[in-house]
Amino acid sequence: MKLQPIARAVALLLPLAAHAQDMAAASPMWSGSSGYINTPSAVMRPDGHWVAGVAHASPYTTLFVGLQALPWLEVTGRYQQTMRLTGFPGRPDAVAYGSYKDKAVGLKAGLWPQDAFGLGGLPAVAVGMDDTGIGTEVFASQYLVASRQWHMGEWRAEGSVGYGRQRMDGLFGGMRLQHERWPAWGLVIDYDRINFGRDVGARQVGLDQRRIGRWNAAVEYHSPRGWGVQLGQRDGQPAVQVSLSIPLGQRNFSPKTKEPAPYVYLGERLARPRWDSDLVNQAQLALALREEGLRDVAIHMDGSTLRAQWRSNRYLDSSRAVGRALRVLLAHGPATMKRIEVTTLTEGMPTLHYSVDDLPALERFFAGGAGLDELGTGVTVRQANPDDATHTATGAPAWLDDARIHTLLPTDRPLPDGQDTGVPLDRALGGETPEGHAWRLGPQVQVFFNDPSGALKASINARVQARLRLGPATALDTSATVRLLENISDVTQPSNSLLPHVRSDVAEYYRGSRFKLDRAVVNHFWRPADNWYARASAGLYETMYAGTGAQVMYVPERARWSADLAVDALAQRDFRQPFKLRDYRTTTALASVHREWPLHITTTLRAGRFLAGDSGARVEIKREFASGVQVGLWYSHTNGRDITSPGSPSSPYRDKGVFISVPFDAVGSKYSSRVAGIAIAPWTRDVGQMVASPADLRLVLERGTLRTLQSDNPLAALGGVEAEERP
Repeated sequence: MKLQPIARAVALLLPLAAHAQDMAAASPMWSGSSGYINTPSAVMRPDGHWVAGVAHASPYTTLFVGLQALPWLEVTGRYQQTMRLTGFPGRPDAVAYGSYKDKAVGLKAGLWPQDAFGLGGLPAVAVGMDDTGIGTEVFASQYLVASRQWHMGEWRAEGSVGYGRQRMDGLFGGMRLQHERWPAWGLVIDYDRINFGRDVGARQVGLDQRRIGRWNAAVEYHSPRGWGVQLGQRDGQPAVQVSLSIPLGQRNFSPKTKEPAPYVYLGERLARPRWDSDLVNQAQLALALREEGLRDVAIHMDGSTLRAQWRSNRYLDSSRAVGRALRVLLAHGPATMKRIEVTTLTEGMPTLHYSVDDLPALERFFAGGAGLDELGTGVTVRQANPDDATHTATGAPAWLDDARIHTLLPTDRPLPDGQDTGVPLDRALGGETPEGHAWRLGPQVQVFFNDPSGALKASINARVQARLRLGPATALDTSATVRLLENISDVTQPSNSLLPHVRSDVAEYYRGSRFKLDRAVVNHFWRPADNWYARASAGLYETMYAGTGAQVMYVPERARWSADLAVDALAQRDFRQPFKLRDYRTTTALASVHREWPLHITTTLRAGRFLAGDSGARVEIKREFASGVQVGLWYSHTNGRDITSPGSPSSPYRDKGVFISVPFDAVGSKYSSRVAGIAIAPWTRDVGQMVASPADLRLVLERGTLRTLQSDNPLAALGGVEAEERP
């Protein structure tokens, strides 16, 4: 599992998780599922609701996460420790591992909500399973539960009755009681039927003496800012639980209090002289565009049409950048301007094309006097064609481009209001020059679970990333880390994989120098034809592999699917010397088809040849919530036979994992194009593995370009945050 800028993102989330308290968002049960103490309910949390926490009642300590992945589907995951029970008994290195630990996944599906089908009094009903079909299944249960919420004067109550099998053995129930005067407080009681005698090590820790059928009780407090505490007794033991809830399904739940105000022009538009002969107006326009974070700017008047192109690294949503820039063009465009055409660039490739045919309607929209529906066909957006952009503007007197902007901006006196023409970045983290060269310094944390020589292995690094632009669509991307603190090199168990060791020798890479040149790769992007995008790469792809490769991607117009093919010739890098290569060579070739579904769900099917030479397919499913956070999972099935435990000759291991992607948009006080990610997967497996792409075209285009093209309302962010809630 890798944690990079995600640590900073989580820290920002803590004070920003404010949301209304209701019973569906009350403290979760011990496994993270919506429920009481030991028993689940049929209540579904609000769509996109995310919860994480820790629960303890001897002998169990549990770390859990839960997500309302769909309005009717809840997914939970947990990492549980059993105190006083040794993990990996009999192994000489088991002392370092400590107590027994287990990972588990749970699912709960709502069959119907309360009062469904117009039947008043009908309870909500759900079915669920815990630790079933995935993982070790040592705590497996399946259940059916019915729940109902009701009011009794100033009291609000919730009650549930259900039946379970396996570990949850028999009839169970639970109740939650709250008073309207103290909505953050609650009393929880449940009757569970957990058969502790089925648990791993039950006899060693005395769990086999616990009877089936116990009453549990707790008092809970759930803050309006999202954190909650539950104190009580569970299975005859003192119990405590602490949790944090975040509404991922809520748009703009992080207020943009530090976002600069959009450009406002106070002059008389029709009184301006010709734009191409007004150097003062051009300088003002150039400065205003700089302050909006636009680069590679080129502007040209073609009759009564103003044509413009640029790239922007400030916003994740392309329409947001276009909207702010259009305010500038409306203010400084010539009096003869009747139409505006804008082409946005991504990695030097033209990606989106905006046409504004009704300038008065757009001005009313920005002034708050019109909604998106009133723009009608006055503003349209489509996928850009390769010939929509120009790179030949330099020196042409009718063009305003980056070369001429440098001559227009003042150099012998401070800029107005002390403004800087650089991209406004946190100087402690990095910076960017007007030419697009950039660097960034930040932390990197890598965490690995469940190695026999230690349950938790981690590396805390300082990471420097740098980009050297070699041309409009070509760049050298580098990344280097200095390990400040790590214990991954202490791993003593050698890989016993029968496949080529494409990933399972990961610990060897930590036994060398503390300084690692992780990446040094040249990427070149281009548009070979309409609807087609391409990338070629060469260099050090990642910590373990160097190579050369190419990727092409097809994006049909107005379609909700896309496809790409990536082929890479790879060589495994040496454990210690950054430019030395090992003997292992391979070529990977993966064809992928991506499909967008309702609720912003994306499915990806990849098929081809993987790192270990195994062939097969990988399925990925993810959902993007209104906050911009993406959560997903993957599962691979190849002909590589990984029979090491928990795999076996009759049932080889299959690669799988989960991931989350958090845009800084979602957690910061101003908009950002940066994204932090975390993935959880086995770290010493060789089957179904892929090389880290130098610049995957799907990820490069997804949030800014594809989201706009596939949106039902591609202009939603055009007016900025103050206009987003207008119809």
